[in-house]
Amino acid sequence: MSGALPERPSRADLEREHFDRMAPHFDEVHRHERPSGRARIDRRIRLFREALGTSDALDILEIGCGTGAYSERIAVEIPFRRLVCTDISAKALSIARTKVPDSRVEFRQEDLMRSSLSDGEFGAVLGNSILHHLDLARALAELRRILVPGGLLVLSEPNMVNPQVFLTKKIPFLKRRVGDTPEETAFVRWTLPARLREAGFEPLSIRPFDFLHPWTPAPLVGLVSAVGRVCERAPVVREIAGSLLIVARSPEK
Repeated sequence: MSGALPERPSRADLEREHFDRMAPHFDEVHRHERPSGRARIDRRIRLFREALGTSDALDILEIGCGTGAYSERIAVEIPFRRLVCTDISAKALSIARTKVPDSRVEFRQEDLMRSSLSDGEFGAVLGNSILHHLDLARALAELRRILVPGGLLVLSEPNMVNPQVFLTKKIPFLKRRVGDTPEETAFVRWTLPARLREAGFEPLSIRPFDFLHPWTPAPLVGLVSAVGRVCERAPVVREIAGSLLIVARSPEK
């Protein structure tokens, strides 16, 4: 008896199913409402704003917006003319929409590697912990396509040199334990400039930051943040920070 083998779910399908399941618990898993989580969001929003370096209102795309923890802050703290927040999970988006009542903000379900976004549609792309879920070359090519000439790409991504990140991305048991998807990874900053150039971007800066763990107890958030800032300025030590801030520009022509 013969028959066609069942089709394997695509990477996008697996990611969508994972985040649909996770959506009701997403904010708690990432500690978004706890002091440590709020401090981490504060820091990233400030870094995003500094990287954009302008008070001009831009057409901004937020990729991988999840349940909107960053969307609601971007909508208030970063000047924009139009803000489009995308995610692969419809269930996550349904939660995000409740957090941002601004009519200038649009939430759309998109697979970033096969998006319906138009060429040169945005002046800036922002994202937190999304690129490491995707095929890097395909995602960067898509991001370059949808940015205007000279548009900015500003992303926070996990740093593979951080010991905890390395263990949870490389050891399958730990990866499952922390709720990672099978394909997600992390980045080493020394290899990223070449990958960005291959996609046509001009790398502007890639730096490690963030020693504040999401599970830091509330009374220690201030102290750990202060010590972390010192560590970020220390050669060698800074390389094991938990995240990388990636800033790149699309070609002018």
